[in-house]
Amino acid sequence: WRLSIISELVHHFPPQFPGFAGVMLKNYHFYYDFLVATTYQLTGISIIQLYFFCFSSLSAFLFVLGVYALLEKFTKQKIFSTYGTILTVLTGNISYILPYFSDAYNFFARSNIFMSDQPFDQGHNPFNLFSYALVLSGIFLFMKWQETKKFQWILLNCVLFSVAPGVKIYAAIALVLLYGTGVFFETLLSKSFDWKVMLPLIALVPSLKFISGSGFSILSFNPGWLLVKMIEDHDRLFLSNMTLRESYYRETGNYLRLSFLKIEQLLMYIFGNLNVRILGFGALFFIFKDTQKRLIFLLLGFGGIGIALIPLLFSQKRGVYDSIQFTPYALIAYGLLTVLVLHSFFKKFHTSIYMRGGFLAVLMALAIPTNAWVFLNYTRNTGDMIKKEELDGLAALNEKSNSDDVILTDLSMQKMEWLYVPALSARRAFLSGISLIEQSGVTTSARKKEVEDFFFYDKL
Repeated sequence: WRLSIISELVHHFPPQFPGFAGVMLKNYHFYYDFLVATTYQLTGISIIQLYFFCFSSLSAFLFVLGVYALLEKFTKQKIFSTYGTILTVLTGNISYILPYFSDAYNFFARSNIFMSDQPFDQGHNPFNLFSYALVLSGIFLFMKWQETKKFQWILLNCVLFSVAPGVKIYAAIALVLLYGTGVFFETLLSKSFDWKVMLPLIALVPSLKFISGSGFSILSFNPGWLLVKMIEDHDRLFLSNMTLRESYYRETGNYLRLSFLKIEQLLMYIFGNLNVRILGFGALFFIFKDTQKRLIFLLLGFGGIGIALIPLLFSQKRGVYDSIQFTPYALIAYGLLTVLVLHSFFKKFHTSIYMRGGFLAVLMALAIPTNAWVFLNYTRNTGDMIKKEELDGLAALNEKSNSDDVILTDLSMQKMEWLYVPALSARRAFLSGISLIEQSGVTTSARKKEVEDFFFYDKL
């Protein structure tokens, strides 16, 4: 998908759907791909090399740098900020304890079993890391403005906000919630409002209008859907007894017991996903004790809750599970909050260096097992394979065709589900990657019928 968009942007702007030639690419964020495509045109480095090595390394570096910069700004301690960066980036869920509770969980760990995307686990798609860095930069620039009241920081945030929707719409929404939370509490604490803080929000509009097409709406109000899926899906917790109890309580109108059950599910969701990041809630205590961090505590604490509420209350209209993509931003917020709370705790309550070191070591040991397992699995996974003959054929197709030519493929499952033909041939396809295209609001049924008729599928 991403390689096909990059190839499309190399030859055409504004782009069309690489797997649905003739229709403009709308309702999708492609600025990151445009950056890769532009770099390819300037340097000549292959798109695969740029995407999988150069830009993935750059995105990871920017993400780590963003976490470190924010922590160092408030702790003023390089070693502690380094520890906090590792903790924030590598903390995963607590799925590794599940096998001790039930033999049904015959795995060591699973990254999304609690219905959230852990930030580290999403590194397989480097533009996710880039979007995390974007959000962290927005927070950093806001805090610099709050500290100095210099207009230059607002202007920089205007630039950042203007590209955010095109990089990742989920990141833009998360950024708006965090920034809005910061503006609200800054106004409340300072008892004054500077209208210039609204400029970054206005700067969002042009990009939002540019990438959006007809029927642009990604969320549908569906409270509680995520908790239901967490307990009933076979590849999640799959608590069949709890599913039956919930169904019984609903049928019998026992709403008191149903409420207790939903609270139990919510607690499982919160503790399961946060792991040691649960300590971030300690900011409620230090808001009044550590005045230097008061605003960042409020921004990350309430902003993070706001982001976390989105997938709990809304599902995706196209691709129900996609609203889970909001969760990494909330988890990053509470990862940062946990480190800042620890710093405030150690500053207020003096403990020996051995006790402090031991506590931090235990915390790290509890935080990283799931993501350590994820990393090991990534190194072992060979991924999907494409035959050398097909690669040679796609390369020949690229050499012998024009950039405006359109490829007609058969309806084999691989070609319909994955866009490897337009990606590796750098040519548009008549129909390829159906599910991804339909998630952007395009109906493919009529074109699919044309392909069936052309290949006489009805006669086979």
